[in-house]
Amino acid sequence: MTIYFDKGEGMGTFLEIVLLIALVSIIGLVLGYLVGLLTCQKNNKSHILEKGKVCEARIKLNKEQSDLLEKESQELIEVSQKESLLTTTPEKNQETDSKKENKKEDESTNTLPSPQKDEDNLTELKSQLNALSAPKNNQADDLKEIKGIGVVIEKKLHQLGIFHFEQIATWDEKMIALVDEHLAFKGRIYRERWIEQAKEFVKKKQAQ
Repeated sequence: MTIYFDKGEGMGTFLEIVLLIALVSIIGLVLGYLVGLLTCQKNNKSHILEKGKVCEARIKLNKEQSDLLEKESQELIEVSQKESLLTTTPEKNQETDSKKENKKEDESTNTLPSPQKDEDNLTELKSQLNALSAPKNNQADDLKEIKGIGVVIEKKLHQLGIFHFEQIATWDEKMIALVDEHLAFKGRIYRERWIEQAKEFVKKKQAQ
């Protein structure tokens, strides 16, 4: 059995298929364009909303900054008013300053050592140590025999009216503290056992 195809009919069918494919493609492009347009509009709308939120936040921040600046300016005004009140009485301030300077001068004058003050302190110290104005029988003991007392310290003790072992032997804690402070010994009287040594020399003198 032999089948014959009509060339004109086959050509028409092929063209119809091509046109159908082209039409489908065009429809797909149109649909894609429409979908893309809708998506773009949606994105733009969300972008506008976000932009609006950003603007609101900026407006709020600007308002807070303006309130802060207003508060700071008010504080500056109050400070300037206080300073103006202080500067309105320069004579009173000058008087106060002069009084302070005079007080400082008086204090500095009082703190300066004076010969009379040193003499008074030495006299008071001698009275508390039961000092002598001169050694007995014009013969002082050799205080250098006490270990820890040299020529310089012996001379200082003579200035305090201390010439004999028995004077040192009778020192109590108060007297020791006075001598220690006056001569800046820093506790050497106790460390070197001056009192005990003086008592030993007193016993030797009495035994002779």
